[in-house]
Amino acid sequence: MRILVHDANLLIDLFHGVLLEIWFAQGYEIHTTSLVLTELTDADQKAAANGLVSRGALIISDTAANEWSAAEKLARTWGVSIPDASVALLARKMDAVLMTGDGTLRKKALAEKMEVKGTLWVLDELVARDALAYSEALEALRKILESGSFLPQADCRTRIEKWSGG
Repeated sequence: MRILVHDANLLIDLFHGVLLEIWFAQGYEIHTTSLVLTELTDADQKAAANGLVSRGALIISDTAANEWSAAEKLARTWGVSIPDASVALLARKMDAVLMTGDGTLRKKALAEKMEVKGTLWVLDELVARDALAYSEALEALRKILESGSFLPQADCRTRIEKWSGG
């Protein structure tokens, strides 16, 4: 199974969809950087992420001191935050799947031939693994959208129709 590297955007979506526990119970090896955790400004989101870290479900793989300049350079070049650049570099270094909902990060990583997945893929995966029923996936998607997430509308409509039985 491929290693997954999460950015803050995806963790926030999963938090809003009440999917963190279900997702992190699927047996994936999931990494992020401590810089990503600094982007979680909501106390409940921070507490949830720290709980995952303390249980070993979310592995912190920090940027080494000698890699900071590469993260800063990538952030400038790609037009993303340094935390986003840190997960892109980590995913590249580990030959892992970059898990993001950030449009700019996604486009730049795909242009570099990196494998990229997002929130909708997570929902699809949970449904395919029978970890969520259609009704539960639909409710999670609605909560994520209500939180202000910028998911592709056409792809969301397709899932809403399928999961609603329409």
